Amino acid sequence: ASEVLGALPRMGAGERRDGLPRLGGSAAVDALVEAARAGRSLDLCGAAGTGRSRALRDAVERLRPWCDAVLWLPAGEHPFASLAPLLGDGGLDGADATAVLARADAAVLAALRAGQVLVADDAERLDRWSAACLSRCRGAGAVLRALCGPTDGAVTLEPLTEAELRPLFA
Repeated sequence: ASEVLGALPRMGAGERRDGLPRLGGSAAVDALVEAARAGRSLDLCGAAGTGRSRALRDAVERLRPWCDAVLWLPAGEHPFASLAPLLGDGGLDGADATAVLARADAAVLAALRAGQVLVADDAERLDRWSAACLSRCRGAGAVLRALCGPTDGAVTLEPLTEAELRPLFA
């Protein structure tokens, strides 16, 4: 399944691939939507090519009638780069480490308490400081993360079978 899907054109986070049907059922998308609407965080785990990104995009699309405050978090390498959409430019400059952590946590908590849904596709690519902040704050609201490795309480996507892939080639 991964090889076949890998041959299809790649899309960036948040982009739609119109025309391709959802394969493998909707249970993962249903769980993500239910969690976000309830203000709960949920992880989606699975190997590359199992549809984690598509499930996140489809869940965000289904959330639109209830929530217009969805923030896709970018990959990052520098401290808090992945939270830049929340923190703004220079939002943490000039502070000691304790103050920086407190400000980052406060920004994430404020967004979550305001009902914003934070989405991290390929969450392993977030910078480690942002990832730690999300882990500390995720109990306050809806953080939807797609990860390769399993986590407690996560929804796991399995690779599609040949029979599930056949509709792509019918």
